[in-house]
Amino acid sequence: MTNREKLAQMTNEELAEFICCQHTMCINCIGQTECCTGGNGVKVWLESEAEEEE
Repeated sequence: MTNREKLAQMTNEELAEFICCQHTMCINCIGQTECCTGGNGVKVWLESEAEEEE
């Protein structure tokens, strides 16, 4: 199994925890706003609709 396959099998909760554990600078995190209010911002971001790329 590749690392990509392992990541693909993770739940949003597991992936969010994995991503959070890799960060030491939360100021640059995609979920910083949510985390500051007591939520798990990365999980919220993972579950949000993707923006259209142009």
